[in-house]
Amino acid sequence: MGNRDYCDIFTGLYNLDYSVQQEKEKKKTGCSQTKIVTRLQKLTNFDQYAILNALS
Repeated sequence: MGNRDYCDIFTGLYNLDYSVQQEKEKKKTGCSQTKIVTRLQKLTNFDQYAILNALS
């Protein structure tokens, strides 16, 4: 995978996070995406590196 692929992955993660924030603003509950984003935000740099390594 090239750098562009990594870019697309993280752009996708950012967009997912943004959409979840919008859902929270609308006060909707039970969004399963929220749990996914929360876990992603808790990842350490090492974890993120390991994920990129696994994807390459």
